[in-house]
Amino acid sequence: MRKLIYISLVIGAFSFAYKNMGNKEKAKKETYSMTIAEITSDTRLYDNKVVSIEGLVESSANLLFLRGYTLNDSTGTILVLTDKSVPNEGEFVKVTGVFNQRLKIGNRTVSTITEQ
Repeated sequence: MRKLIYISLVIGAFSFAYKNMGNKEKAKKETYSMTIAEITSDTRLYDNKVVSIEGLVESSANLLFLRGYTLNDSTGTILVLTDKSVPNEGEFVKVTGVFNQRLKIGNRTVSTITEQ
C-alpha cells in the first residue's frame, strides 16, 4: 500500500509537470534504445530526449488521472508515466517515451519516462 501511494504521488506530480512543460515538443525525434542503467548513469545526457527500453512490469497504478508503472530490465528500475492503459504486473513491455531527469520528493530523486 505504501508503494502504491508513493507511485501515485510521483505520477500525479509528473503528470502536472509534463502537461505544463510540453516535453513532447522539447524532445528530439531521435530515439535512444538502451538499458535503464545506461540512462540513469548519466541522466543529463538523456534529459528530455526520447528513449526506448524494455523489461518486466513490477508494479502499476491506475487511479483516475494517475497512470503509471515501474519497469525493471535487470539493470535497474524506472517509473513510466502513461496516458494509455497500464500493463499487468509481470508483463514484458517495450516503452518509448521522453526521459525526465528527476523529480525531487523530500530527499528522494526519481527519474521517469513519459510514454508517447
